[in-house]
Amino acid sequence: MLRRAIFLISFLLAACGESPSDDVDAGVDASSPPPPPRDAGPALCPREGPLDAQVPLRSIDLCADGIVPSGLGLRWQRQAQFFAQAAIALDLTDNVPAGCPRGAAIRGATLVSEASAGTLAELPDVGVALFDYQVIAASEVPPPDAGAPSARTARGLATVDLPSGEAEGEAFALVDLAASGLAGASELVVAIDGFDLTTDLPQGSEYPPSWPADRGFAMRALGIEIVSATRDDDTLSVRVRARFEPGELQRAVLYEGHDLASRVVRRRAAVRFVVIASDVAPARGSVSYRYASERSLPLQGGAPCGPTPDEMALAIDGADGVEHGVAAITRFEIAMWPDAERDGDLLREISVRLEDLVYDAASGTAAMRARGYASNEGPLPRRGMDAQVEIDVALAQWSGGGEVRRLSVAAPIGEGPTEAALPME
Repeated sequence: MLRRAIFLISFLLAACGESPSDDVDAGVDASSPPPPPRDAGPALCPREGPLDAQVPLRSIDLCADGIVPSGLGLRWQRQAQFFAQAAIALDLTDNVPAGCPRGAAIRGATLVSEASAGTLAELPDVGVALFDYQVIAASEVPPPDAGAPSARTARGLATVDLPSGEAEGEAFALVDLAASGLAGASELVVAIDGFDLTTDLPQGSEYPPSWPADRGFAMRALGIEIVSATRDDDTLSVRVRARFEPGELQRAVLYEGHDLASRVVRRRAAVRFVVIASDVAPARGSVSYRYASERSLPLQGGAPCGPTPDEMALAIDGADGVEHGVAAITRFEIAMWPDAERDGDLLREISVRLEDLVYDAASGTAAMRARGYASNEGPLPRRGMDAQVEIDVALAQWSGGGEVRRLSVAAPIGEGPTEAALPME
C-alpha cells in the first residue's frame, strides 16, 4: 500500500507541472540510437534532452544592411508546459549604425524573447528561444548616386485580438516606404519577423473563474500568415492572419475549468513582419506534410517523432545569376490532432525553421528543409503527437552589397522579457 501511495503522489505531482526528479533529462543523450522495438508497435524515438542554450558573445557589434529571420520557436528544457505567454522578436531600436559605412542600417542586433508556462507551473523550467537568421553584411561601397540601397529592410507590427470562441483573426498595418528608405525598391517581399502571444487578458462574463487566464492553456494550433501586401505609391498596406487556438485536455479531475475556459478565452497575437527590398519579383515555394508518433513513454526513452527529410525538402527557383538571396517564411500553420474537434495538449516545443538553407547565385536557387515541429514530451506519459504542418516561403534576391551570413542561436529565457545580443557572423 505504501508503494502504491508513493507512486500515486509522484504521478499527481508530474501531472500538475512537477516532476519527482529535477534531472529527468540529465542522463539521456539525444543523439543515441532509439531503443529496440517493444513487443508490439514500432521503436520509439530517441529521448530529447536539454539544449546547450547560450548565445556566444562574439561579433555582436558589426555593421549590417539588414537582418531577416529564417526560423523561430520556443522550447522548454524539462517538460511539456501550458502555453500562457510567448514572444520572439528583434529589437533594433538601440542598434543605430554609428561609425558604419553609408547605407548600413544597423550595428549589431538584439533578440527579445519571453515565455511563461502560466501560474500553474510550480517547478521552474527554463524556456529557450530558437532563432535562425540571415545577416546582410554592410557594404563598403555606397549606393550609386546616393539612391536607395539594393537590399534594405523595414519592420512593422499588426495586432490581432481574438475574441471569445474565435480561433483566428486578421489585422493590418501601414508601412511608410519613403521614411523606411524603400521607396526606390522595384519589388518588395513581406515575411514573418516574430510574434508576441498572450492569454493574460481581461476576460468576458462567460469566462469561468475556476481557471484564471494567466494559468495558460493546452494548445491545439498555431499559425501566422502574411495574407497580402498592397503598395500605393509610398505606402504599403500589410494584412496578417493569426491562429492561436487552445485545445481541451479532457482531464477535469486534474485541471478543473480548463476545457470550458479554452473555448471562451480571449487571446492576443501581435504579428511582427519584415519588408525586404528585392531586385526581382520574389519566387515562392511551400511544403505540406503530416507526422504522427506513438504515445510518449519516458521510461522507455520515447519522444514525439518529427517529419522526414524528404517531407521537409524545399527548393525555390529564383532568377539566374543574382548575387544574393534570402529565404523568409511568409506563412506557417501547425495544427495538432487535426481529425479531432477540440483536442489539445501541453507543449514541450513548437517551432518553424528553414534548416540547412543554401543559396546558389548561379542558378538563383535556394534549397532548404522547411521544418515545422510540435512536441508534447513528458515527463509523464502523454498522448502521441499528430500534427499537420504547412509552411510558405518567399525568396528575395539582389546584386551588389555585402554577403549574406546564415546563423542560429538557442537563447535561454529569464523572468520577463529577456534580451540577447546576436552574433553577426
